[in-house]
Amino acid sequence: MTSYYISLKIHFFLAATIICLFSSGILLAEVSGTELLNSIRQKDQQSNYDGYIVKFVATMPSTMPPLYDPNQGLVLIECEFTYKGTEFAMKTIYNYEHPPVFAPPGSPSYQPFDYDDKGRLIVWRPLKMFVLSNAERNDLFEERSSFYVDSNGMIENVTCGPALQRYPVDMPYNTHQFQVFNFAMGLGF
Repeated sequence: MTSYYISLKIHFFLAATIICLFSSGILLAEVSGTELLNSIRQKDQQSNYDGYIVKFVATMPSTMPPLYDPNQGLVLIECEFTYKGTEFAMKTIYNYEHPPVFAPPGSPSYQPFDYDDKGRLIVWRPLKMFVLSNAERNDLFEERSSFYVDSNGMIENVTCGPALQRYPVDMPYNTHQFQVFNFAMGLGF
């Protein structure tokens, strides 16, 4: 769900950026769809050959649809990735505006399974994520934390152990993490 939400925002930002940056040159000449697609493919081939490193920071709600609660605040996401050919590495760090807050049962967006047997709200938050995909390995390492928030606002933090997901090198399942940002830069078409 998170990737879909992020990709919509990034695609919109990309379209707006392209229009702003290239509007003066585009106004003078018409480009057919085929010419534009060929130009994009040529740029993709060049960037695949050269490779690139991208660093950025994004701010977004700390909860994503379908569970969107503005009371949970914002998250500042620091991301860096390196790409060349079919190999890439990515590091993502999440910094939250404030600790989770309690929402009583029956609040919009929350379901009964969002609460434990003591009535505490359970809030899961990613902390760090690292992805490495090359000819020898295809791994995703993630640290998450779960918070139990009672009706008095008291928080019990239960840190989850790090999770390592290993995928076959010929089946890069974790590339969707990278593709969201690749498409936002206008690459990978």
